[in-house]
Amino acid sequence: MSTLEREVIEKFRQLDEDARKRVRALIEREVEGEPDVQTTGFDFDMWWARVEAARITLRPDASGRTLTASDLVNEVREERDADILRSLGFRDSAGDSTD
Repeated sequence: MSTLEREVIEKFRQLDEDARKRVRALIEREVEGEPDVQTTGFDFDMWWARVEAARITLRPDASGRTLTASDLVNEVREERDADILRSLGFRDSAGDSTD
């Protein structure tokens, strides 16, 4: 075993249990070839694959329509706009307020 390997093991043993788990997971990802986003930057293709996987798991509504990313973003925007209007003293213009 090299000096570097001994040093790594020594440092690893100094970590608390949660830190050991995180380091172990990072090492496993490194060994499996999955790049670490913190060191390689943002991977759009990997992110998009995860978005698509999440989209596939979304269930359609009663009419059979599945929400799109745009639908979700628009919903968040509408909620934010309503919060802003309420903070300014305006009532909810959509008429669906629970106030």
